[in-house]
Amino acid sequence: MNMLASIRQRVFGSARAVAIAVSAAFIGFFIVVAVWHLTYPYEIEWYEGLMMDHIMLAVRGLPIYAKPDLYFSAALYQPLYYYVVAPIVQLTGPSFLAGRIVTVLATVLTAGTIGLAVSRLTGRSKFAIWLSAGLFFSTYILTDYVQTVVRVDSLYVLLVVGSFYAISRRRMSASVMAGVLMAAAYFTKQESVFFFPLPLLWLFLIHKRQAVVCAAVL
Repeated sequence: MNMLASIRQRVFGSARAVAIAVSAAFIGFFIVVAVWHLTYPYEIEWYEGLMMDHIMLAVRGLPIYAKPDLYFSAALYQPLYYYVVAPIVQLTGPSFLAGRIVTVLATVLTAGTIGLAVSRLTGRSKFAIWLSAGLFFSTYILTDYVQTVVRVDSLYVLLVVGSFYAISRRRMSASVMAGVLMAAAYFTKQESVFFFPLPLLWLFLIHKRQAVVCAAVL
């Protein structure tokens, strides 16, 4: 029995070490790519240029969803991301850096929010928190690289994840915040509405009043 326990301990220890190393590799990969993209002055993918066209309209105070013409046709996204990036353009100038700053910051904050949730669920297990960060950043390729480029997706994911975490707190103030975050997520990317019913149902089954308040704010 002692030998089996020793073997099991070694196997688990080795698996743990591998998981930590792989997570570190994914986190390190994201950091390297994020720094590279933040310092790269040109378009990384074709959609970045289109997003910057929207952002510059917001900067100039012009309507984004005007009648399409030969020079511009608005994407089928909500406008919040453009207006979040617009003030940063005032600091950085009309460059891709402004949009990438918002995107990378949103990605990092999403990882932090996931870490907070995992910390609460696991009794502040450092291993679980590290593993959750590695797992999140491992999705970089699967999500078409949107975590570091000028796209609305990272901000919308942050707002959705943030609303879920707020709901999980099961407090009235947190429920209000969850409603605000859900509304903001919708005004960033409309498909976020598909993620709202289940957490709202969960909250309704536990605290009906908080669920109603959250839905009312939304």
